[in-house]
Amino acid sequence: MRLLFAFLLYLSFLFSQLSANEIKGELELNSSASFLKEGDLVEGLLKIWPLENADLGQIRKLEKTLFFDSLYLAKIDSLAPSENNADVIELKGHFFVKNSKNSDLYFIKYNDINIPVRINQLNLEELSEKQEGYYIADQSVEKGYWSKIVIISLLLIILILVIFRKKIRQWYDLKTQKDILQKKKYFDELFRVANDRKDFEEIYLKRKKWIPLLSQQLQSHQDFFNILNNHQFKKEWLNEEYLEVRTSFDYIRRSFEK
Repeated sequence: MRLLFAFLLYLSFLFSQLSANEIKGELELNSSASFLKEGDLVEGLLKIWPLENADLGQIRKLEKTLFFDSLYLAKIDSLAPSENNADVIELKGHFFVKNSKNSDLYFIKYNDINIPVRINQLNLEELSEKQEGYYIADQSVEKGYWSKIVIISLLLIILILVIFRKKIRQWYDLKTQKDILQKKKYFDELFRVANDRKDFEEIYLKRKKWIPLLSQQLQSHQDFFNILNNHQFKKEWLNEEYLEVRTSFDYIRRSFEK
């Protein structure tokens, strides 16, 4: 009885091995070129069959794997059973040509099974000149795509600024000039109507704002500052003190006249 059980177990194991050996794979590259160079990026279709109830999670681990010592699977675009045959698993992805040396056979580790994968004749060409430290970065195609978008966007912004810099400068100068004219107009009106202590002290307090607007600062401006400074801390101004401040201000009243 034990011998019969052992014999049946051996047959079951042998059958499973034979079934496993029947599973195979094939990689097809979507390229019209007669040969590929190191660093090229090409789309590929990997087919694995027959594979019932496939563990797609195991197959997805093939991303960032080097096939045939030359083709680096940078990104899996899609992974699903074939529409024509559910036992055929189709993996579509982008491959970098990482090395010109290649082998004709590659084995995929799927659970406890080694699945042989073949590829049609693969013609690879080595770069004639390589920069020092040449390598293909292990990065996804998606990152490369967005990097290009960012670079192109920055270049467009720089180009627009170069083309329109003169107009932008003119607009800025015009806006600055407009702001200056508005400020001059405000202080011109303030100077013209100033007549009492409150007006004079307000003009004195705002001197740092209006002095830069003057075409030139005269001694009469400094005289007004000195005289007002002598009286501004007094509680009340005598009539003589008021007239002294008023007279000194009259000399600068029309500072903003055109």
